[in-house]
Amino acid sequence: MSLSGLAKVVYRAVVGALWFVLVRGRLFFILVPMYCKIIENYSKKYRNSSVTNAPVVLALHMELFRGDLEELSERGDFQIFAMPQCWQSRIVSQFYPVGTTTIEYYNSDNFPCVAKSKKKCEKFMEGFLKRLYKKLPVKIVILPNVRYLNDLDWARVSKMLGVAYVLLFREGLIMSEKDFHAPVRRHKKFGEFEGSHIIVHNQASKDMFLRTKFIDENKISICGVLRMDKFFRDINNNKASCKKQVTWFYFGEDHDCLGPQDPFRVHDSVFDQFIAMAKENSDVRFVIKPKLKKLNRNGIKHIERAYKRNSIDESTLPNLKIMPNADVHELILDSKVIVGLKSTTVFEAMIAKKNIVVPHFESLRNSEYSDYFGLRDRRDLFFIADDPAHFKKLVIECLNKEGITKKMMSEREAIFEKYISPLDGSAYGRYKQVLKQFI
Repeated sequence: MSLSGLAKVVYRAVVGALWFVLVRGRLFFILVPMYCKIIENYSKKYRNSSVTNAPVVLALHMELFRGDLEELSERGDFQIFAMPQCWQSRIVSQFYPVGTTTIEYYNSDNFPCVAKSKKKCEKFMEGFLKRLYKKLPVKIVILPNVRYLNDLDWARVSKMLGVAYVLLFREGLIMSEKDFHAPVRRHKKFGEFEGSHIIVHNQASKDMFLRTKFIDENKISICGVLRMDKFFRDINNNKASCKKQVTWFYFGEDHDCLGPQDPFRVHDSVFDQFIAMAKENSDVRFVIKPKLKKLNRNGIKHIERAYKRNSIDESTLPNLKIMPNADVHELILDSKVIVGLKSTTVFEAMIAKKNIVVPHFESLRNSEYSDYFGLRDRRDLFFIADDPAHFKKLVIECLNKEGITKKMMSEREAIFEKYISPLDGSAYGRYKQVLKQFI
């Protein structure tokens, strides 16, 4: 082991030991001020200096609330505080064995070691959160999902202390039987919902939860997608600049539409064609927008491999940009062409009147994975490429198209309301009405 490698090991061991002492020693006089400061720092972008008396909402796992927290904080009805998952993990990881699953958590009676850890964590959280909420008068805790271990004790114990626990479910894109039955099977294993209320985007999500008997119907509300309110305003205000830009909302080799390990090499084909188009069209900007967590895992390797496979130094292609931190809606509004698969971003591009090219190749459509993409035959919504060469041809053609037809837009609006959210731009009002019940 190198000296630098040894230094990293020692550093991690020292930090781990320090957190063990802080948490298992119940050193609240250190932890509470520390977490108040952490929450304050991460919440700065949601703070409205003119709002001081509004009820406080604490968002756990803030990274997954794409655009929603900004919309909740903008109107002044709530003060939004936020906590990143990594800082939640610093505490929770001191109690649970490495590798503990959410299924084991929810069924801890069948897993004595997890049950013991859960009781210890609950006892700690009770003391910690009592003190934290004296400093931060939190009225509601919100979560983006119920399948991340680091969120669950924070929310559950908050409810025990009289703080409402509301799930703002963020995985509402249910387009196929597979999309529906996979979360049904998962939530059936979770038992009963431990929170106060669930807010979902659409009827399909509500049906999924009710099918599992995870929650009673009177505790679940359909409110649409919060971040769409601003997006609709931007579209209606003609903020789309429509540059000569093609944006690929990146999907990795592990995307479920591609089948296990992408047997038809769709990912590599799209990447190769993107590089080829960037080389041949220096006046066009080509943007690849991966999710940050994808880039941090295997995404970097896939990108490096693509450049190597095409014998290209990325510095020689200044018009090809990898932009993991870019704002999704800004990219959509700025682009002439959008590339994607099964993703909310494709639906958002639909409603923004963009030309969309979907690389759901014929090899996929004729395979056992054909039904994984719920809109595989909807050529009335977007342009579906049959193979890599056809994909490239469609992208270039779409760059020169003036727009989409009224008929296509009508079909898009109908499908958007079915799978994503109502188009009336009033999601915030519905969220406010539900949340105010718990103040």
